[in-house]
Amino acid sequence: MRVQLAEPRAASVAPLVVNGLLLRHVAEGDALNQNWMAVVLSELEPSTAEIEGSGVAALLHRAFGIYFQDTKQALAFVDAALELDAGSPVLYSTRAAALVRLGRWPEALRALQTAERLGPAEWASIPYLRGTGWMIENNLVAALADYDRVVALRPEDWFGWNFRAALHYLMGNYAQSEADYARTFALEPNLNFPYTLSTMLALRQGQFTRAQEYVERVLQNFPDPTFANRMTEVYFGTEEGNVFGPTIATLIYFSLGRYEEVLVASETALSILELADLYLVQGSALCNLGDYAAAEAAYDRALELDAQFGLVYMLRGSVRREQGNLAGTLEDVEAARAFDLGPQWEQALEAGLAGELDCTNFFIFPFDPPT
Repeated sequence: MRVQLAEPRAASVAPLVVNGLLLRHVAEGDALNQNWMAVVLSELEPSTAEIEGSGVAALLHRAFGIYFQDTKQALAFVDAALELDAGSPVLYSTRAAALVRLGRWPEALRALQTAERLGPAEWASIPYLRGTGWMIENNLVAALADYDRVVALRPEDWFGWNFRAALHYLMGNYAQSEADYARTFALEPNLNFPYTLSTMLALRQGQFTRAQEYVERVLQNFPDPTFANRMTEVYFGTEEGNVFGPTIATLIYFSLGRYEEVLVASETALSILELADLYLVQGSALCNLGDYAAAEAAYDRALELDAQFGLVYMLRGSVRREQGNLAGTLEDVEAARAFDLGPQWEQALEAGLAGELDCTNFFIFPFDPPT
């Protein structure tokens, strides 16, 4: 592809270079860096260079130049490129990504099927994109099958392990989720994605110091609550169906003490998928804001969704105590005691009874080191 620079000192070709890098990562099946490039591209000023010609490369670069501002027109450029090269799997995968962004999943799925037939068997971009589409469609079983394929193709890529761990968590497969998160952390992730649900998994298991370590790592290294939203929204167009972005934001806002933002982010996530974990964090934010009745209602809903989440009983007991509901507090204490989650759980119960641990400080309470 050739470009004309009318004013070489002022004109920028940076977006065109990023286009090329993005396409390279698509071809390599590297979804993490592909998404990184999409975020970078969305934040750059449009290129002032004039793209010459009407070949496949020129049409594809024109498509990326307006992909975020006018996805329909970008799709038209991709379709024009396909008229010139109907055998390109990368063009079909790009078409599928644009269709996902436009909310046209059945068409995107057909484009992915064509790309898969044309591309090499070991190309991970197709199960990555299709698995993400299935997540947006809330078909977790189909998404899991694609992410099984991803981790088989790219076993050294933490991004795939992270999403498979999250899918297992959302499906209640906690042992499999823990194993996948262990693999994710062994591969040294460089974003905050893995820390949200793994924190909730640790809390479910009564491993409070591990949860606190995850939160501290996020605050020290990845404190931006909105990055996950930006990455998924830039690539897929809208928050609709994207439960991970607002879920990550919910926990990070809570860790930062930004409780009003917790309520907004959690409502966004809950409108997509109801999770007991989100109600737990939402209830704890309401507790910190002093709205104990609303906090109790959030905890009630968490337990309706998952009666085996022991920590919720403990936290609900604390807000019932604040409202003078002694009978309700004792009921929750007894329910919490029925769980056998190890020494830190026992310490939490004792601290709760003593009024030292409640919904305002369970992320920072100084627990004894695990034995």
